[in-house]
Amino acid sequence: MTEIASFDIGRHVECDTCGDVLTDDARTGGFIFSGKGVGPCCATRVMASIERYDEQEYIQGRCTPGMAFADWIRQVRAATPGGNRVTIYNGISGLDAL
Repeated sequence: MTEIASFDIGRHVECDTCGDVLTDDARTGGFIFSGKGVGPCCATRVMASIERYDEQEYIQGRCTPGMAFADWIRQVRAATPGGNRVTIYNGISGLDAL
């Protein structure tokens, strides 16, 4: 695969489950599940599903109590090399994979 483009996303934060923009939202709560940020907007519903299917082992981190989810996600990104960038790669098309 070849990198096509890479973008620094700055302060922008959104819930990877529902797409709500949480950049300036002060709500706390949420977690990272299997590499996806689950905001406080979806945390209760998604957690119920995680528990139903016994998938707690895929929770990679939980928002620091009292900290806004967006601030916590930015903190996680800062501690991860390349964590504040979205990178697009080329690859084979779905039709070619068939």
